Amino acid sequence: MATAAAAAAAQRNILDLPFEVLDLIYKELIYQLDKVNLAKADAYLGEAFAFHSHQQLKTVAPWQYIPRDAWPVLLSLCGTTVREYLCSNSHNWSHPLAKLVERHCPHLEMVDVNVNADNCNSVRSMIANARATIKEIRLDVDNRIKAKIPPMMLHEYPELPQLRKGTFVRFTNEEVFHIQKFSTLVELTLNTGKPDHYQAIKLFEITASLKKLRTLKLFHYNLVESGAAPSMPFPCLEFLQINYCEISTEMPHCPKLTSLDILNCKSSSENVLNRCMLKHGDTLVNLKIDCRPSLCDGEGFLEILRRCKRLRFVYAQAQRVKFTRDFVATMMDILQDNGVTTDEPLHLLIYGRTKVSWLRHWLS
Repeated sequence: MATAAAAAAAQRNILDLPFEVLDLIYKELIYQLDKVNLAKADAYLGEAFAFHSHQQLKTVAPWQYIPRDAWPVLLSLCGTTVREYLCSNSHNWSHPLAKLVERHCPHLEMVDVNVNADNCNSVRSMIANARATIKEIRLDVDNRIKAKIPPMMLHEYPELPQLRKGTFVRFTNEEVFHIQKFSTLVELTLNTGKPDHYQAIKLFEITASLKKLRTLKLFHYNLVESGAAPSMPFPCLEFLQINYCEISTEMPHCPKLTSLDILNCKSSSENVLNRCMLKHGDTLVNLKIDCRPSLCDGEGFLEILRRCKRLRFVYAQAQRVKFTRDFVATMMDILQDNGVTTDEPLHLLIYGRTKVSWLRHWLS
């Protein structure tokens, strides 16, 4: 009896081990290629490898230290765990890898890629294949080489019913117009990628269909008047960030806006940025102002505090504000009327060591 048991034990091999033990073995293997080779040895070992990798292989990127011939095995075993595809340099794009992702990764949720003329069709194919699951896309047009600039492509993209977050960098106005098909967007970032040029955009016309938008970030645009702009283009917008932009039109009222960042902007219309801040006085909680020349003087700063009673964070470039004793006393009276207390304070960040010193002096 004992002899039979010993013989049976002697015949056991690695295939008799449970996944939990094989997981420990896979953890001891330093190089991914060694893990893949072990997984290829037997179907059971492949299943164990999938068990081992289900919390690790969530992101696929061409630059990962994984041999090309390992990807087919790796994704065939673990593709269902993949959620993200990243390729920040279009020159690293791999068409075979993209096809493997399409074939073996049915739960892809995010694609973040640099797009040029060589890979634009492959990128579109990957996103279209994942249209039922994709929640975030970040597309950055590679315009370093003129001959490699991709043709217009967004008009060929399907609707993405699960898409919540979109970032579009270096797209032309004609291309940006087509983002309106992504009506489920909650977060949108638009960046021309041209620090020395303000690209004119009829923003409110383009985004008219994005009724669910809560966060909007703009970089290096000139916001111009839209001929057919809706009366309330952003009914759900809560956070608006305008960076390095020129404002050539009146900004709309956003009834739910709580955070407004106006950074390094200028306006061709007098006081349009001030009016944008004041018209949201009933809802603003966080405000960042950093423009040169400064948007407001001392009286303008006090008016913002009077009108925006819910403000609890202010980051300001206060170049034209003089913190005299009378000014600080008036400011404190306004804040008291606004319900600011030690338990619910206003956090004030201002530029200028001298201004901070005077403010502290009059508060002491």
